[in-house]
Amino acid sequence: MAAYKDSLLARIFKARYFAKADPFSATLGSRPSYAWRSIHSAQRLMRQGARVVIGNSHHNNVWQEQWVECKPARGVQKTNLSLGQNEGLVSSDMKVAELLIEGTREWNRLLLERLFPQDEVEQIEKIRPGGTLSDDVYGWEYTKTGLYNVKSGYWVQKNVLEGNMAQVQVSQLSIDSLYQAIWQTKTSSKIQHFLWKCLSNSLPTAENMTHRHIAKDASCPRCDSGPELENHLLFQCPYARFIWTLSPI
Repeated sequence: MAAYKDSLLARIFKARYFAKADPFSATLGSRPSYAWRSIHSAQRLMRQGARVVIGNSHHNNVWQEQWVECKPARGVQKTNLSLGQNEGLVSSDMKVAELLIEGTREWNRLLLERLFPQDEVEQIEKIRPGGTLSDDVYGWEYTKTGLYNVKSGYWVQKNVLEGNMAQVQVSQLSIDSLYQAIWQTKTSSKIQHFLWKCLSNSLPTAENMTHRHIAKDASCPRCDSGPELENHLLFQCPYARFIWTLSPI
């Protein structure tokens, strides 16, 4: 569905389950079919291995889309510019195509070096864009051909995702110390309360409001690219990513 967006199957599922998002961020929804429930269960696996193969890049967001080659693929995470130095050079909806020399398949190195630190520039320059008339497509990072197969999917599930889950379970045991650290932090009570809400998943996100039957739409009201979960609100939304990249933290 991600690679063949115009197929009949993709259009049917998009209309039913992720009209305003993509299959990687879509929620399960209400009364899902057996087929969609099965597809949705592999969402985390797909996010781990899928990457946008750059074509004309007119639609892919620099900060949000998974296009930088690593495992898992990601968007650009850092910039050289602070909020005061921006001068309109970058924006939260900046497209990958803006980093290319117009009408060519070449990266604008001067622009890259001005906008991003050297490690990000090196990662970007490893990517060879396709033709200016070709659309971006999704590839699979764990095969030489870039095509998904069951063998590679099984390997990623067993060796990458389940290995990460073991680490998460260990770290989850120490979450009580984070709560203690919040209340011991020398800051205002408002900030302490906000941090406590973040840890407790108590922020009034669209997803939480929908779950409590206060709102009807769980989509992010800013980017409309998927459900507004806490992680999306603070880190994954292109608007949030844009602020983080300009932050000195």
